[in-house]
Amino acid sequence: MVGWLGGCASPGGVSKFTTVVIDAGHGGHDSGALSRRTGRLIKEKDIALDTALRVERKLRAAGVNTVMTRRDDRFIPLNTRVAISNRHRHSIFLSIHYNDSPKRHINGVEIYHNRRGTDRLAYDLLASISRTAGHRKRFVKTANFRVLRYSQGPSVLVECGFLSNASEAARCADPLHREAIAEAIVQAFLKQRR
Repeated sequence: MVGWLGGCASPGGVSKFTTVVIDAGHGGHDSGALSRRTGRLIKEKDIALDTALRVERKLRAAGVNTVMTRRDDRFIPLNTRVAISNRHRHSIFLSIHYNDSPKRHINGVEIYHNRRGTDRLAYDLLASISRTAGHRKRFVKTANFRVLRYSQGPSVLVECGFLSNASEAARCADPLHREAIAEAIVQAFLKQRR
């Protein structure tokens, strides 16, 4: 069993969470991945924030407490993002990103997590986003990313699609598609409570 800020995260899941700390990747001077593959410039920081705000709205509508690490186009240091999450008891940290690769054919969803009771959530996120948003399943992995490593509780990082892939970038640039991604993320979180 892993200590969870006064609570407990079991290997089977994170069903006792009360708060989701939603982190929109990048921001401010850090644009993240860039794509011109759709004929216009798409910045990861912008669509990650849009997706995060959609997730927040849907989780709140479902009665889940949420905290955002950023609500606008500003840079928040990684340690600060983690500190925000670590201040909240029984929370799950969710970091939302879009991917990039020099291999332009690569596409799909990737989920990274810190193994603090997050195995089931990570696989549910992969299945839900792939099914709902029509993306290819790539993988679920643990990772040493700072926001995962220093989170005291359960933490997941979602790569919602590749901006380096022309067809996937075009889909991710569409607000309706990001709405589907947000819905898929929320459904995976709500499934943990059943």
